[in-house]
Amino acid sequence: MIDKEISIVLSGEAGQGLNTIEPLFITLLEEAGYHAFLSKEFMSRVRGGNNTTAIRVSSGNVDAFVDRIDMLVVLGANAFGRLDKRLAPGTILIGEEKNIPKKYADMGCRIIPVDFEARLSDLGGSLFLNNLILGILVGLLDCDTETARSMIRSRFILKGEAIVEKNLAAFDRGLDVSKQISLPISIQKDSTLSSRIVLSGTEAVGIGVIAGGCNFIASYPMSRLPAPACSPIWPGDPRSATSWWSRPKMKSRPSI
Repeated sequence: MIDKEISIVLSGEAGQGLNTIEPLFITLLEEAGYHAFLSKEFMSRVRGGNNTTAIRVSSGNVDAFVDRIDMLVVLGANAFGRLDKRLAPGTILIGEEKNIPKKYADMGCRIIPVDFEARLSDLGGSLFLNNLILGILVGLLDCDTETARSMIRSRFILKGEAIVEKNLAAFDRGLDVSKQISLPISIQKDSTLSSRIVLSGTEAVGIGVIAGGCNFIASYPMSRLPAPACSPIWPGDPRSATSWWSRPKMKSRPSI
């Protein structure tokens, strides 16, 4: 029984859609009443390599990720790489069986094989893997499915109705997978989180420099985090530019 907190890591290549999952899932967790913190590690490349996203979900306030991995979602063959030392007997591994080396079963990890390719073949393949994964996570953590569908529609609406429907279908198939996984999660939810919003470190820094009187910034156009599904409000506590977390709303924005 997982009743205090869970540390989830998604591991896959650049281009597999982790950037899509991150803002959607962290916002859904907050709206469901969970305390959550998300941190990402990524290579400076558009395709390939190995990127990871760590999501810590708890019944109490969380301000950082933990080294421990309770659940690893394996998106590709290169998912394990530098994660070996963070795995332990009992760690849950979800992914294609062909991408999970036998040694992890031998060390006592719990393997939950999911044939992603077969479940997505008629939709267009791995292009929709991100929302299949999102559906699994939403189902396991008991987040609001209708809110998730609304957010997916908003995220993809500019690509046309056909793409929206395929992403929604992938999400629903992920929900079906979650129902087949016996994993009791009963982390206590906090009803007071309705007074909070999801904010990224990038946005917190931006709001902070405006509040501090900065009126010009020169920067190199590298990676950009997607905006969360809510308006940012200065939380007074900026963190890493690659993290998402929730903080109390304030009655007014900082004056500019």
